Amino acid sequence: MHRLLALSLLVSLPALADGPRVAVVPFAALTGDVPPGAGAKAAGMLATELRSAGAGESAATETQESTLTSAATLVRARSAVQEAQSLREKRKVRAAADTLARALEDYAGAAAHMEDVSEVADAWTLRAAVQYAAGRDAEAEASLTRALALAPGRRLPLTLTSPLFAREVERLRQAVRGGPHGRVVIESTPPGATVAVDGVAYGATPLRLKDVPPGTHLWRVRLPSGEWVGGTVEVTASKEARVQAEAAGTSPDARIATLLARNRLDTELLAAARASAAARRAEALLIGTLRRDGASLSLEAFVFQAASGELRRLPRTTFDEDLLSAGQQFLSLASELARGGTLGEAVTLPAPVTTAALASPAWAEKAFDPQEGSGPAQPTQGPGASERKDEGARQPLKRAPLRRQ
Repeated sequence: MHRLLALSLLVSLPALADGPRVAVVPFAALTGDVPPGAGAKAAGMLATELRSAGAGESAATETQESTLTSAATLVRARSAVQEAQSLREKRKVRAAADTLARALEDYAGAAAHMEDVSEVADAWTLRAAVQYAAGRDAEAEASLTRALALAPGRRLPLTLTSPLFAREVERLRQAVRGGPHGRVVIESTPPGATVAVDGVAYGATPLRLKDVPPGTHLWRVRLPSGEWVGGTVEVTASKEARVQAEAAGTSPDARIATLLARNRLDTELLAAARASAAARRAEALLIGTLRRDGASLSLEAFVFQAASGELRRLPRTTFDEDLLSAGQQFLSLASELARGGTLGEAVTLPAPVTTAALASPAWAEKAFDPQEGSGPAQPTQGPGASERKDEGARQPLKRAPLRRQ
């Protein structure tokens, strides 16, 4: 359901022939105003300086497994919707409903990369049409209400295929607009990250979004690493739902980034550092955070010694946000690391990453303002489909039990 950038910069030193002596992990952001990707870029520059200092070859590997998985999930969702449309045309409504349930689950898993939720609303609408055809009217109404919660003002494509269905949509649309709404609170680690709900950007976290129709909504947050994370949030009338966004993934490097972004050094961080170092056969692991310091960036760096399990704090370094002045400072640090020996001061846990005052972004409160879509909706019944005749007010239907398909 979400993008993961795990950039590992491994620096080989002569002291250890069968594996890297020092592994440099991308630096986490302590504040949301750190330029996107600055942590990975700074770590890469430090690795380059280590190599230039005679540390040997360096290798960079980039893993985007989460992004690839999310993309595949989105493709699978779209394929399932097409399959469901085909099954509906063949009047295999039960199979179509089951297929759409899988599609909607996959859409939720790909929320981090859903810039437009129109197709999700259309999938809910198609599911409602299938459920009406199967005689499951209460379930159909619930599905249609979820579609309208995502896009209250959008003209749903299937309304062009049946006047009867169109009237039902308008009835529920008025209920969604006039009924009691809920609220969504979205926070992130670190705060100040870009946030969007149902494809609409609402500024930065922390955000309090009011007047949100009850139902399932999709949220996305872009972290300072450049990674998009996302998911779904269930909104209930007159209640507040909460979302906490942070780096995705369960790998040791992902855990290190998340834990450092909380401005806390503890035993959980040491466990993640130990696992990361072991995976690389590294003698030491260099980790750290970036934060805004006026017009500059400050780096709080730490060296984790794999053998002793000790964490040592290196002197703070400051450079411009474009990292143009960072080269000389990284060269000095690389020279010290290449020489070996004891660096920095031992850290007694638990401890903060920094004792400097961190800027706390002001809470933003905004009203839900969904995308209404553009252009006329198009029928999706398939080739040869024609508009059905208006049969007047809907009457209760008597249906024979469906045969198992």
